Amino acid sequence: MAIEFNTSRLIVTEIDHDQPLLKCNELLERVPHILTSAVVESLPPHFQSVNCVDSANVWLKSMLSQSRLLVVRTAPEHIIGFLFISTGTEQSAHIGYLLAKEEWGVGFASELLNGFIAEAKVIKTWSSLIAGVDQSNNGSIKLLEKCGFSQQQISKQGVIFYRYLLR
Repeated sequence: MAIEFNTSRLIVTEIDHDQPLLKCNELLERVPHILTSAVVESLPPHFQSVNCVDSANVWLKSMLSQSRLLVVRTAPEHIIGFLFISTGTEQSAHIGYLLAKEEWGVGFASELLNGFIAEAKVIKTWSSLIAGVDQSNNGSIKLLEKCGFSQQQISKQGVIFYRYLLR
């Protein structure tokens, strides 16, 4: 079942894995404008150098093969970011999110995360959410803590893992 939810300012919808990406022109054109160097500087290599429609198509296919991908919009036609959900055999969902740089600082990340937490409690698929953040990303660290996540561990690569208990 596809995940969809709205907040007061955001429309969040999961991309259908069966939908041909070539038909997602709006999405493919927007991806390079979202995945700028400032946004992806502490993210894994496959987030880097997505700077045209072709590389956006490769990136989207990769993300869809690894995770559930939700598109974040402020209006039906204005994509501002993404939410990623990856699940293994455990009852935890590993999540990640990113927003276009021009959307930072106005509370969208907090609204997105709180909206997703509320939706995750309703759908009752997972017992907890796990988020990893680079130890230098103070904004995301503060956001996770503000939203009720608790620090679990720090990896050798400097990634801090946080957990949110849903039940």
